[in-house]
Parts: sequence; structure tokens; C-alpha cells
Amino acid sequence: MLDLAYASVLQKTTKTLLHCVENVLENQSEGINLSRSNLASIAGISTESLIRSLAILKKHNLISVKGRNIKVLDFKKLHYI
Repeated sequence: MLDLAYASVLQKTTKTLLHCVENVLENQSEGINLSRSNLASIAGISTESLIRSLAILKKHNLISVKGRNIKVLDFKKLHYI
């Protein structure tokens, strides 16, 4: 987690999403169902920064967002961010 302290906002967002999916969810095809403020707190960034990062990831079809549910569509590409 120390590496997250020095990572960019986009990297913090992707690492947090991957951590939640890989370590918290039992089924990776499920989405992450957390509020934006809770997810931002986990990532250590502001809610506004998280929302901008999610918009970038969604634009590149790496995630899908429906309400509070965030689903990772491309694990491989997220690992390279």
C-alpha cells in the first residue's frame, strides 16, 4: 500500500478497483457496490478526483458504471495503468 502514496490519481483508482475485485468480491464478474466517497477514501484521493478517473476508465471501456455499481471489463489493461 505504500506504493499507492506516490502513485498518480488514475493509478490509485485502478489499483483500488483491482484490489476490491480480486480480494473482496467472491465472484469477479460482480461489480463493486460502494459509494464514490467510500471508494475515494479507500484510494486515498478526493471524491472529485475519483469521479474524473472513473470517467476516463469508462471512456476507454475498461469499466462499466451503473449507479453505485462499478464492473471491471478489462483486468489486463487495468493492471498496466
